[in-house]
Amino acid sequence: MADTNMQLKAIDALVHIHTAIKNAQLHQPVNPTITNSIEMLYLHLVEILKQDAPLVFAELEKKALLREKISNQQEDETIRISALLDILLGLGVKNISFDKDLEKEELHIFINLFAKKPKTVHDEVGLPKLILENETAQ
Repeated sequence: MADTNMQLKAIDALVHIHTAIKNAQLHQPVNPTITNSIEMLYLHLVEILKQDAPLVFAELEKKALLREKISNQQEDETIRISALLDILLGLGVKNISFDKDLEKEELHIFINLFAKKPKTVHDEVGLPKLILENETAQ
């Protein structure tokens, strides 16, 4: 994803992921706010994946590298992405990839899993097992 425009779209995708996760944490699962934020995320990801698939966010533990890439973005986006990194790292996630055959239901499962508190996930069965139980890949 060497193209600057695609990098900006990928950063926007991270912001949308954070928004969807936060909405899922704040509202009941059937709330339209959650459905709408996941729909927006899905449409954004599909647009990116039509141009460049897979979309991979790798080595998320290197926060400084990601912050450097978004230094041209607004401060609000930097804060959201930092908060998303904290959520993902708390769950032990170091990379995420989305492929062109992404389905909306898979995205709903992804968001709902990542909306759980890290302690809850680790106390239940751990994220890898939850992902396998929900039949999501990666």
